[in-house]
Amino acid sequence: MNPGIEIREAVENDYEQLCRLAAELDSFHSAALPHIFQPSEGKARERSFFFPPPDEIQGVTYVAVRGNELLGFVSVGTKLSAPIPLLVPKKITVVDSLFVTHTARRQGIAKALMAQAVEWAQSVHCSAIELTVYAFNAYALQFYKDEGFDDLSRKMILRIK
Repeated sequence: MNPGIEIREAVENDYEQLCRLAAELDSFHSAALPHIFQPSEGKARERSFFFPPPDEIQGVTYVAVRGNELLGFVSVGTKLSAPIPLLVPKKITVVDSLFVTHTARRQGIAKALMAQAVEWAQSVHCSAIELTVYAFNAYALQFYKDEGFDDLSRKMILRIK
């Protein structure tokens, strides 16, 4: 990773830049899957997405920063397995979003953000990290495979016209 880039926990003053990054991420998804995602007006995310209240969810957002510019972010939270006898009880980390702006890609930023997410998951005693990646996103699929993720399930859709 570029030595001028720092990974740190997001702070309230990052909110506007985080929303701009999230809007860039959202436009990528709405262009690829317009039957699921739509362009939106206003802020891309509520503050609570990046800064969840401590009494609601255990979670955090980390940012990649060069100077005062945010280049990417990862938002993670915890989840307990459903209370179903079949399931082994566990606490997992869920990666809600991992994104690096197009101008900062191929610099190891996503890898550094994911490493920070893994470190956080270990610190809160999670047994695994789960995430969702859409099938159209070949680059993300390959990135996660390279990071050691395996397919767990497959969500399928039948569009009714």
